[in-house]
Amino acid sequence: MLDGQRLTFRLSGINNQNFVMRDEQTGTWWQQVSGLAIQGPLKGKRLTLIPHDELMFATWKTEEPGGRVLKTDPKIVKEEDYEPADWEKMARRLCRENEDGTVRFDYDPAIAEPFNTANDGPPPDLWPLFDALARRPVLVVRGEHSDLLTAAQIEAMERRSGNVESVTVAGAGHPPELDEPEAVAAIDKFLEAVAP
Repeated sequence: MLDGQRLTFRLSGINNQNFVMRDEQTGTWWQQVSGLAIQGPLKGKRLTLIPHDELMFATWKTEEPGGRVLKTDPKIVKEEDYEPADWEKMARRLCRENEDGTVRFDYDPAIAEPFNTANDGPPPDLWPLFDALARRPVLVVRGEHSDLLTAAQIEAMERRSGNVESVTVAGAGHPPELDEPEAVAAIDKFLEAVAP
């Protein structure tokens, strides 16, 4: 609930190994690690973080013998084209298990700090930075459903530089996982060309 409105969230993408969620009611994008709305009608609002423990299943089962484990919703798995094994693979990429069995993120959560500051000004012009790459080969891997990197932006990159190759990963959001067959093939081809 936010200001009396119930919001329903779906995974929309990953930004620097942090989930980006999108609420179905307003289309606002939310940073998972901070609960801050980073884009959309509720930009600048913040969700109330709910305290939680990260512990081993055996410890939880001992502490909460009547507790229930939620099962994956088959409809969501089918719609998102993710199986439980895919979610586990992602979790293992993002997290590490400590010697005592607890789990920690395997990245610096401070990477999300820029999203904690509401920015109501115009977005920065990043074209001069892109133009500085004009002589360098560039590979752009885009998710088909990305709202952050559009097909038109990739076309503009290709027009500005003759050294841009791109691949769009079908069915993916932003960013792609980079383990999709078309992404792996494009990356391998690109690396062979730049470092034979």
